[in-house]
Amino acid sequence: PEAVDVTPAAPVDERQPDPATLEVVAETPSETATETPVVSAEEIDPTVDEASAPSGSPEAVADTTPPAELPDAPEATPDAPMVDPDADALAAAAALAAETGADLADAGEGTIDVESVDVESELPGPEPTTPADEAADASEPSAPVSDDAAAETEVAGPAADAQPGEPAPTTPEAEPVPDAPPAAPTADPEAAPAPRGKGDPVIVELTRQQQTVARRMAESKATIPDFHTVMEIDAGPLVALRAELKANRPDLAAPSVGDWLLKATAVALRAFPSLNGGYRDGRIEQYPKVNVGFAVDRDGTLLVPVVHEADALAVGQIAARTRELIGKATDGSLRPPDIASATFTVANLGSFGVDQFTAVITPGQAGILTAGVIAERPVARDGAIVAAPTLRLTLTTDHRAVYGAEAARFLGRIRQLLEHPTSLLA
Repeated sequence: PEAVDVTPAAPVDERQPDPATLEVVAETPSETATETPVVSAEEIDPTVDEASAPSGSPEAVADTTPPAELPDAPEATPDAPMVDPDADALAAAAALAAETGADLADAGEGTIDVESVDVESELPGPEPTTPADEAADASEPSAPVSDDAAAETEVAGPAADAQPGEPAPTTPEAEPVPDAPPAAPTADPEAAPAPRGKGDPVIVELTRQQQTVARRMAESKATIPDFHTVMEIDAGPLVALRAELKANRPDLAAPSVGDWLLKATAVALRAFPSLNGGYRDGRIEQYPKVNVGFAVDRDGTLLVPVVHEADALAVGQIAARTRELIGKATDGSLRPPDIASATFTVANLGSFGVDQFTAVITPGQAGILTAGVIAERPVARDGAIVAAPTLRLTLTTDHRAVYGAEAARFLGRIRQLLEHPTSLLA
């Protein structure tokens, strides 16, 4: 067979093959190679000058191909583009010649049998992969796909895979998505804040006297192991004596229940020195003097004036002294000696209707006695239940200085004195 020039005049377009390529395809069919006689230019067109085109040139060979030997080229239509099955092979041969340096334009070197060239073996194949590369590819996360792209792929995918003349597979309809639950109402950030449960507090500064009381009461509850003893006494005789004094001695101020209580306590303290003292630094101190303090309320402040040597004073003298000290506490004229050196304390809330209560021991003392209101309560007399005025006393003592039996005897002595008040007149 004659030499065939397969050098493309321009880059091969797979969609629109070059006419020269079609001529070459006609001369060298891919399945059976047949000899094609060279036709001179004069047989085709007598007016052509052979000298105008050198022999053996690509142009002369291409022009001398008889038109009758060309296969009918399919007409290119927009719907069905013309595709040459050997166009890819020709393009690969040209690329191979460029890499190896072969000159396809030189017809004297002989012919190139396109079919004898193994194009696929000459083209670079995929790089070999190793198990490490495959593990890296498997561990590498895939790129996220948006919802819109996924929807387009589901719709367009089956249609693209369908073959001509076959119906495109249908996509199952998506299940309806249930309605989302209504969103929970959110709090309005501009809404006014909820009011505080207790409201805005009012700050009250403590006076110097209140600060002293607060400090000593806290010290007492933190350091003194106290206990309580309660006793109810018959207040009938005391009530009758007071009524008699008011009737027979109108010129004298009758002693109050608190005065009688203070006098009876002072007499009992003289008989029980363990109560007239206190626990200090691992020792029990017993004081020779009986100085009884009594609690007074003045403008929300607790004051404790002191009746010094109360055991040596008569009930009338104690009554006069307590009135004087209450007057000073009311007008704020108490002096330091008036509230100092107490060895024991009594407190009475009977005027407020309190039945009984307990109090806090003053540090340095062994106990404190409290009294409630004198009221008629049911009592047993001669086998019968009758109403009688009674008074409830509560003794709070420091267990380090006084034990329970001693506290009970001390409280019993006070009961005896108050149930026989005439003994206190001496």
